[in-house]
Amino acid sequence: MNESQWDEFAETYAAIQRESTLPIEQDVINALAKRYSLANLTVADVAAGSGRYALPLCQHGAQVTLYDWSAAMLAQARQWLLAHQQQAHYQQADWTTLQGPLADFVFVSQLPTLKSTQLLQLEALARKIVAINTQSQQSDS
Repeated sequence: MNESQWDEFAETYAAIQRESTLPIEQDVINALAKRYSLANLTVADVAAGSGRYALPLCQHGAQVTLYDWSAAMLAQARQWLLAHQQQAHYQQADWTTLQGPLADFVFVSQLPTLKSTQLLQLEALARKIVAINTQSQQSDS
């Protein structure tokens, strides 16, 4: 999908994320918080979408900046975080154009376009830590 398609899909996408009963964002961020002290770290949430992971990052005391190429997604994220009394910064940008370091900790979740050849570029955005959350299909067969 391109930027304008994400803008058109943002409201629906945010609604789907918020209706989810799976607490995956809490589980992922809680696991990271056990490994790293998130309080007072600067975090760049890259391809942040509607802010699903930014909320628990903020709740753990991180200073979060959300980066997304969709202005409509960032607007959804801002509404979500403000509804939960959380503050963050927002920057509309394609992550591949960013120059780093941006933050202590760079977090990326569910970015299907991320290629292995871009990992060094992603790493250059962080001063200390890069965490990539991705899920794979599992079967019992």
